[in-house]
Amino acid sequence: MTKPTIVNFMGAPGAGKTTLAERISQETGMYFFQREAVLDSIFGTERDTPAYNQLAGPITKAMYEVAVINAKLGVSSITEAPLKPAIQGERAGFLDTMIEAGKQHDFNVAVIYCTAPADTVLAYLKQRGAARDEPKYDPTNTETGWPWFLKTFIDVPGPTLYEHLRVDTTLSVDRNVKNILEYLQR
Repeated sequence: MTKPTIVNFMGAPGAGKTTLAERISQETGMYFFQREAVLDSIFGTERDTPAYNQLAGPITKAMYEVAVINAKLGVSSITEAPLKPAIQGERAGFLDTMIEAGKQHDFNVAVIYCTAPADTVLAYLKQRGAARDEPKYDPTNTETGWPWFLKTFIDVPGPTLYEHLRVDTTLSVDRNVKNILEYLQR
């Protein structure tokens, strides 16, 4: 990379964003803003609450803003969030702001879209065993359960409005890390 870069991972919960972000952080030395660590420290397993719904967006925004400040100072870093609007083929305000700042302050924003088939994501969510995931795979809950999850995160067009690298997380982590590192050299 010839100039500071923010590597932004997006995709469905359970699609492998964090695994790849952690490995890219290890390989490059970039700081990884671990959104889930912050949310877990504040909310624990209480994700279906008014407080969580009210604060998750501002917390994510703050982490993205700090990544932009770092990039302006010449420091590369990694961000990660589902970015529901972007993966649904719509504009995503946090990402738009980050990309615009990159144009104004001469840093790159690399978008990595992590995908996996529904059965793979479901198996991982169950294997992960996080209480926050349990409502996501309830097949009878149409508001926050598996039918909603599929419609919201899996059966989506992806970030069609953004240049990005699409990563199939059913492939090996090593192969995906290699592809991402090559993408970052462009």
